[in-house]
Amino acid sequence: MRWAAGLSFFLKMSGTALAFGVQLLLARLMTVENYGVYALAITWANALVVLAGFGMPMAAIRFVAEHQARVNHSLMRGFVRFGYLATMVSAILVAIGLAAVVLLFDQHLSAQTVAAFVIAALIIPANALYIFTGSILQALRRIMQTEGPQQVLRPLFIVTGVGIVILVWGTDAVDAVSAMWVTFAASILVLLVMWALLRGAIPEPMNEAVPSYEPRNWLAMGASFLVLLGSAFLNERTDVLMIGLLLGSGDAGVYSVASRNAQLLAFGLASANALLGPLTARFNAQENIGELQRVVTQGARIACLISFPAGIVLILFGDWILGLFGEAFRPGYGALVCLCAAQLTVAALGSVGGTLALTGRSRIVAQALLGGVAVNIALNLLLIPMFGQMGAALATMFSVIGTNGFLVVVAWRRLGVNTTIFRIS
Repeated sequence: MRWAAGLSFFLKMSGTALAFGVQLLLARLMTVENYGVYALAITWANALVVLAGFGMPMAAIRFVAEHQARVNHSLMRGFVRFGYLATMVSAILVAIGLAAVVLLFDQHLSAQTVAAFVIAALIIPANALYIFTGSILQALRRIMQTEGPQQVLRPLFIVTGVGIVILVWGTDAVDAVSAMWVTFAASILVLLVMWALLRGAIPEPMNEAVPSYEPRNWLAMGASFLVLLGSAFLNERTDVLMIGLLLGSGDAGVYSVASRNAQLLAFGLASANALLGPLTARFNAQENIGELQRVVTQGARIACLISFPAGIVLILFGDWILGLFGEAFRPGYGALVCLCAAQLTVAALGSVGGTLALTGRSRIVAQALLGGVAVNIALNLLLIPMFGQMGAALATMFSVIGTNGFLVVVAWRRLGVNTTIFRIS
């Protein structure tokens, strides 16, 4: 487990550094308003990718690991086939829906915004498919194949694409639309790489097994995970979407840089989750609560060990770091501090949502997250007109910490597992 945690940490760190570089590069090359359009289009695309996945990525982590533990290769093969079909159909429908809505209201949007969101619609199926593929690889405990393409290759592809745009058309050609095209190309390349990696990772007995299917069970669990993942994403990104709607793309661009920098702290918990997901499903299937508690506790400690030093750096030097993106981004420092505090608290509380969901308690997690989204939206509507970007950050901090704190209590009472770094008696 230690070597896997170390590998995951290295890949997450590399991906974090590269993501920061991509963000810095695009922010420096674009105007604030232009970057705001790009940030809003990417945020909406990422939100709809969660819907397009229909919960299949998280279902893959549970069912592939569970069927492998029970040596049921027929169900493993059946789930992979069914998951790809469900993801493809759902993603295409969501993409068509987004494009239709944007084109329906194109008279109220700038031409650049319309083009950026249409490309965002194209990105949705590619992202949904490579995320599902990565979840299968994660369930098979292929850390390098899971993290490498998404964390390292994708930002490298984006940087390469931006470089090509600059060489061929010049720096003035780097705008929201060209950046979206580059992001789309990067997503396609990552998908192709991950498909090739999955072909080599599938166990031979699974390739030879006759597939069997449990579509009702998989769809029901996927729907539960969809609500869970969608609510969790909205809890984290409602602020950017609400600022875009209430204050405009300029403020959204400034806030998005602060938000994305704070989200770099999430790589600690993400590194732990790369290990926790399959092990949680496996120990739950074996009804081994003792091992489950050990793994969850170790995951929370890993998350804090990684996130807290980085969080201190961001809080102390955040104003200077935001200045690297341009002087226009410095006003986001107050929001950055609030969002860092939220991320560090979440790391200390551990992987509570994933632990509950992968042990069959996804309904209560979904209900809590939906409640958190409702509170988040209400607080954003109240605080953004009063305090601007700082109001959005406060709304996100209160809703995210409150939701995760509630789930910690649920995990302790219903599962008998303490997901935090703190001792609960």
